[in-house]
Amino acid sequence: MDLKILKLLLVEDNPGDARLLQETLHDVESLKFDIYTVDNLASAIETLGLEDFDIVLLDLSLPDSQGLETCMKLRGEFPEIPVIVLTGLDDEELALRALHQGAQDYLVKGQFETNLLLRSMRYGIERKKIERETLRNQKFQSLEALAEGIAHDFNNLLSSILGNLSLARVTLKPSNKIFGNLKLAEDAAFKAKDLTKQFLSLTQGGDPVKKTVAIDGLLKEFARSSLGESNIMLQFNIAEGLWPVEADQAQLGQVVNNIIADAKELFVKGGLINIRATNLTIGSEESLILTPGSQHVKIDIHCKQLGINKETEKGKIDPLNTGGGEGSGIRLATSHSIIERHGGYLETVPDTGSGKITSIYIPASAEVDTKVEKKVEKIVSGKGKVLIMEDDVLVRDTVIAMINRLGYDVDYAGDAEETIEKYEKSFSNGNAFDAVLIDLTVNGELQGIEAIEKLKLINPEVVAILSTGYLNNPVIKEYKEYGFREMLHKPYDMNELGNALKSSMNE
Repeated sequence: MDLKILKLLLVEDNPGDARLLQETLHDVESLKFDIYTVDNLASAIETLGLEDFDIVLLDLSLPDSQGLETCMKLRGEFPEIPVIVLTGLDDEELALRALHQGAQDYLVKGQFETNLLLRSMRYGIERKKIERETLRNQKFQSLEALAEGIAHDFNNLLSSILGNLSLARVTLKPSNKIFGNLKLAEDAAFKAKDLTKQFLSLTQGGDPVKKTVAIDGLLKEFARSSLGESNIMLQFNIAEGLWPVEADQAQLGQVVNNIIADAKELFVKGGLINIRATNLTIGSEESLILTPGSQHVKIDIHCKQLGINKETEKGKIDPLNTGGGEGSGIRLATSHSIIERHGGYLETVPDTGSGKITSIYIPASAEVDTKVEKKVEKIVSGKGKVLIMEDDVLVRDTVIAMINRLGYDVDYAGDAEETIEKYEKSFSNGNAFDAVLIDLTVNGELQGIEAIEKLKLINPEVVAILSTGYLNNPVIKEYKEYGFREMLHKPYDMNELGNALKSSMNE
């Protein structure tokens, strides 16, 4: 472990012992020590509350505290700081109890060499670092699981909202005044769907669901919406013929949101944000971890007249620290994570004045001349029998109405067992369902994956469509490998549902 200066708090009421230890550590060549000494527990707790220390050497016999109680009180106040008990009490049972209370080691005065003390301090600090990292990972995992569950439930609610909006709109002519209102509500529901992806990105989880994206429109839309009502001016310098990129539009938009959110917090009297986007073929002279010859779109977001913290620019931010700057640390970590998962690169550097430049490199689409297709509004109807496996009543009733409106006959099942039973009965009667819409997770012992496996045993050519409100389940990326022909991300509208049914049946 490479420690240049170790900040140490010595809690020792015997002046002779304190002086001897200071002299001993002063002679160590491999490390330098910044030693603070106090002679009672109350002073130790007060000092730790005012300053940060790497480690504490603690005597158990102090004027205001005796024995194991001393360690327990200090650990109770500051559990994150490694503590080594350094005492004259040669008591093996007491030593074990101190270790159980969280002490990193128990050393008896006069019975250890300097190297043993140094090794004990090194190991104590490293163990604490591992503990903190483990705890942080556990927090991330818990947050990710919570976010995934919330996103699933939220998308189920949106499914009913968007589905009913879509149903209402197809019954009206475009000339009807209400038609436009319903279209605006539909657009808002799709944006709400994107919010769930952004929410999941806060956990630094969630692989991007990529598609060909025209990045110029995305930059303008997200930048303007992020600024809202503010005293910051916004300029764009977008190159003509900008290549499309393969990206998750919601995640990439969040990166733009994060950068502008940080800028808004740092502006004091307003300022200027200039967004520049150009095509770039990476050359060997580029000082980036990108493949020479690869094609990227480079986005420079230049924020001028900012009060920049130099430590921030060096990346010395705790990604879990949401205090100060309203969460700029987690926004920075999230943005880096998103761009890396896109196979790109992000860097932030101060400019020559009072601002900073964030550069984002996103891989261009493999077919750089491909134009981004606009959403087709035509509803694709059809005929046939469709079975739905869905346990959420709101979602089920909405999807039933949508499928009926598309021209299909529909039946439903609330769990996997009922789905298998109904499909097997229809197949045996020679009147099999033409398609089965399967929710990934339902009530009951069997889930979507088990359901399709059993359906394939009944009919290897079963037409199955995966329907899910989850975003990060590994099945989603490889759904065809599991036997699904199409996949629908909740919420979806009539257009998406009609296309999925038609294409899966005609495959």
